[in-house]
Amino acid sequence: MRAAPYTRVESGGKQFLLNYAREHNGSFSDKLIKEASKRIAIQQLFINDTIALLYGRTTNEPEQHLNRLYFVLSSVYDDLMDELGVDLNDLHAMVYHPESFRSNRFYEQALVDTHQQLLEAVRFQDEYKQVVNAIHRAQMDSLKQKNGGLGFDALVDIARRKGGGSLLMCRHYIDLPKGEVLDACWFELGGVIQLSNDMFDVYKDHQEGIDTFVSRADSCAAVRKAFEDQVKRLIQAFALLDADESKKRACFVVLSLIPALGYVALRQVESVCDRDGRLPDLKKVERKRLITDMEKWGNIRYWLESSYLLSAQFNR
Repeated sequence: MRAAPYTRVESGGKQFLLNYAREHNGSFSDKLIKEASKRIAIQQLFINDTIALLYGRTTNEPEQHLNRLYFVLSSVYDDLMDELGVDLNDLHAMVYHPESFRSNRFYEQALVDTHQQLLEAVRFQDEYKQVVNAIHRAQMDSLKQKNGGLGFDALVDIARRKGGGSLLMCRHYIDLPKGEVLDACWFELGGVIQLSNDMFDVYKDHQEGIDTFVSRADSCAAVRKAFEDQVKRLIQAFALLDADESKKRACFVVLSLIPALGYVALRQVESVCDRDGRLPDLKKVERKRLITDMEKWGNIRYWLESSYLLSAQFNR
């Protein structure tokens, strides 16, 4: 149903990234362009437009432009943190004082430029700055995931704050009513996305020495409970939303595809547990047993079945 729009939006996102780099005399990595263009399309079609439909419309071109800018910002931020290296004092300056920061590095220039454009565009600047501050602190806390000193609960908390903060930033790029309940919907959806990512990336993260709530869990039951608690928070937030009930149900039918992906990854994690429900030493588990292949028909079917069950749960 959404294949043609997805291809169009993804292609447009890729062209936007190429044009942005050329206009600013720089270049993005092929990896960044591939991943960011996919995220631009997923965010616009399956999240932004879906939630905007609660209010009788889809996103307009200015809002879609801000969505594209956000994925430049978030992508270069992640690469500076993870691959390219950045002085943390410089990173703090870029986040909190972008107007006065100067750099010869293209990725840092792109971060500052897109950050300033987004700051100027949002309606509720004070609230937006609070969200930016919260997500930046969550990212700083996530640096501790590499030293092995964080426990299960702390890792769940970091995942929720990283994912929730990211989606709350995106909420501000759309002209939607102001309200704590709507904010909670975006935050809890972001938490679902990040916990799902941790389950999908368990092999990669472990190889890179990054602890997540999955690798620090004492049982598969603990992993399942953490994820299902997050899904429940999402459902409860949407149930409280002051919107037409039929529109809420239609909205959640689409959004349910997101936590349903997490259930596919959760099933993969549970497949490596022993008879007592304990996770093995992940270093001893071969890659193919930890990777969730979404091209397998069995996983696609389970994804759609999980989405249907979540939609039914919301509609009860």
